[in-house]
Amino acid sequence: YGNRLLPAALEGRAGWEIGCFFVLWLVALIHAALRPSAAAWIEQLALGALLCAGLPLLNALITGQHLGRYMANADWTSAGVELTAIGFGALLATAALKLHRKGRKA
Repeated sequence: YGNRLLPAALEGRAGWEIGCFFVLWLVALIHAALRPSAAAWIEQLALGALLCAGLPLLNALITGQHLGRYMANADWTSAGVELTAIGFGALLATAALKLHRKGRKA
């Protein structure tokens, strides 16, 4: 998200991207420390799912490129990135749902 949302002309952009990454890790750590363990897992998995699944949408909005165009142009590297993000989103959503259901049964 930092790669897509930070302006391309931003001075020291690479450093800002790295900074975004570590700030978000810190936010996740603080969130996990403040919430009950089971709830934190479910919430962070669900948020990860939304972010992964939303990445192709953000890419389409920001760049005008999308999975269909990548596949039509045989740009398999970019299509692979998009499909990987969608796949991880689905896996994270599945994990969040399983933990949520397990918590309701307990």
